[in-house]
Amino acid sequence: MFFVLGVLVFRAFESSKQEQMKLWKRIALSSLFTISYGVIDEVHQSFVPGRHLDKYDMVADAIGAIAAVGISYFFLRRRLKD
Repeated sequence: MFFVLGVLVFRAFESSKQEQMKLWKRIALSSLFTISYGVIDEVHQSFVPGRHLDKYDMVADAIGAIAAVGISYFFLRRRLKD
């Protein structure tokens, strides 16, 4: 789920021709936003009866987010070279 979210957030930060966002900034913002969402989701689960905060789930969410942004960057580079 966080892989898909990471790809969508990376694409959402795609700027228009008039306002080019630096690629490193786009990568950082996409990763930070998606990882933050995962952490907030885990904290929210700690308030739901029958659920608990799981640090390993947070790590899995972060890995999915970083992998999504990395793969999106790879495909963007390939598209720009063609």
